[in-house]
Amino acid sequence: MKKRLISLALGVTIAMSSVTSLACTGTIVGRKVAKDGHTILGRTEDYSAAYNKNIVVTPRKNYKKGEMFEDVNGLKLPQPEQSYKFTSVPDGYQDEGDVFDAAGFNEFGVAMTATVTAYAHEKAYKADPLVEKGLTESSITGIVLPRVKTAREGIELVAKIVDEHGSSEGNIIFVSDQKETWYMEMLTGHQYVAVKYPEDAFSVVPNCYMLGVVDVNDKENVIASKDLVNLPKKNGFLVEENGKIHVRKTYAEKLNEYNRSRLWGGINFLDKDKKIPYEAEEFELFQKTDKKISVKDVMEMQRYRYEGTKYDANLPQNAEVRAIGTINQEECHVLEVREDYPKDMGGVLWVAMGNSEHSIYVPVLGGITDSIPAYKVTGNQYKPESAYWTLRGVSALSELNREQYGKNVRKYWNKEELRLLEEQKAVDKKIKELAKQDPKKAVEYADQLAQKNLNKAYKDGQTIFAELMTYFYRDSGKKQEKPYTPSLLGGEMTKDAALEEAVKF
Repeated sequence: MKKRLISLALGVTIAMSSVTSLACTGTIVGRKVAKDGHTILGRTEDYSAAYNKNIVVTPRKNYKKGEMFEDVNGLKLPQPEQSYKFTSVPDGYQDEGDVFDAAGFNEFGVAMTATVTAYAHEKAYKADPLVEKGLTESSITGIVLPRVKTAREGIELVAKIVDEHGSSEGNIIFVSDQKETWYMEMLTGHQYVAVKYPEDAFSVVPNCYMLGVVDVNDKENVIASKDLVNLPKKNGFLVEENGKIHVRKTYAEKLNEYNRSRLWGGINFLDKDKKIPYEAEEFELFQKTDKKISVKDVMEMQRYRYEGTKYDANLPQNAEVRAIGTINQEECHVLEVREDYPKDMGGVLWVAMGNSEHSIYVPVLGGITDSIPAYKVTGNQYKPESAYWTLRGVSALSELNREQYGKNVRKYWNKEELRLLEEQKAVDKKIKELAKQDPKKAVEYADQLAQKNLNKAYKDGQTIFAELMTYFYRDSGKKQEKPYTPSLLGGEMTKDAALEEAVKF
């Protein structure tokens, strides 16, 4: 019976791990809307319920003339004479060379998250097909961050590559620095448009193009492909308003329920006074608000399953509703771009491994020189020394019964996040003071913080996973009277006791 219970646990975890769906939900909060006055970029990387992710620092590197970068699709680009250091969140399993750096900061304070997958309609693809060996999502962050010093340079580099080599996918990217933020839609094989993001707005971006009317003649605030207007005009699908292209109505596929639910849920979550109806005809990209949106608000939005609404994804009848907080989250990140930091620090990268609903966002500063071994374990198999697999395991078990197993896991991680967010205020002050005294000391301090915070998240995850797995075995035979409570939160079970009992199974 005990062996059967073990098999059941493993079988459930494997079943959950086999679910895949290529999708993400992005968020931008302009600095005038952000509670702390700093631009926020966020994205849930939704692909698989179990797909190893790391946090790594790629150092500067010198290249010889003629050396080339080549990605998994066959795209070849000349390497720079010297690449820049950057921190990112790549796949820990790169079986075909597809890195998927996901998000990060470089040494010049450029922040980026790439990408949110999106789709054009058939007429657009027919007029300008995607390019097999064009720029692909898995390479964008790893190409841009080591090559640029500003957000605009990042957009211009992507535009140049698409002009010369084409794009193999439809994607949306966010790039920011201490002065400005850019939002870019890669629409078809060679068509794209990017706009300077307004500081007094926020956006929720599921897997669909969102840009409305764009003035392609505004070179200061718009970067667009040369045929953005001419191509649809020539092929009969251009939609204009007041003589200017409406990008969404021209290129985007029709809004479906998969995206509608996240637009409705995310926008109303960040500004509850909006009360936008689910059936709204349109959801604008640039949302204006009197509210102040915090980093914690964005974290909670990334966990949101529409609890307390008609579309609550935790209810059996809403099993098909696409929630923002899906079990398919590989990792979720929130980047806080700090214009008051030294440029080489950039800001704060908050990363939650696995499904953020039952995981913790851990802060690392953009200027660190390394993470820790537990966040650099590679491969596609479970390893106990891996922070990703440990935290993913906590999520997988918690989601089997959100109330019995997951409720107090969420409570503990929330307590820890609030502590980290409060501590960050003192960190911000000290980083700026140290940078004035000696920049090397600021980097050393950032490294020490990263090691401390990442190690604690990993160790806490190990404790909760051991206890929760033991509780699961007990609960499989006889219903427990009380929901699982981590010993870290005052629960009766301890990690050592859990491990001792687990040996018996």
